[in-house]
Amino acid sequence: MGSDSVAGIKSDDKINEDWEILLNIYATAYDATNDVMLTHNPGVYDETTIQEVRGRFLILHKLCNKYAPNLKDEIKQIEKMTIDKIAK
Repeated sequence: MGSDSVAGIKSDDKINEDWEILLNIYATAYDATNDVMLTHNPGVYDETTIQEVRGRFLILHKLCNKYAPNLKDEIKQIEKMTIDKIAK
C-alpha cells in the first residue's frame, strides 16, 4: 500500500488509514472476481484461487486489526462474497 502500490492506488502519503485499507479490500475482491490477481511485478499476475484470495485477505485482516478494527465486519463480508463468487 502507499505510494508504491502495484495497483496504482493513490494515497497522498497517508497510508494504512481506513479509506486506503477499504480501497485495497475492494481492489482485491475486484481482481479476484475478474480472475486477475496483481503481483509486485508489472505485467505478471497470479492465478485466482481460493487459497490465493484467502492469503491476500489474511494480510488485509491483519492491517484492519492494527489500523482499522472498525472495518472487521466489512472485510469478512466482502471476503465471503468474493470466495463464494469464484467458487462457482
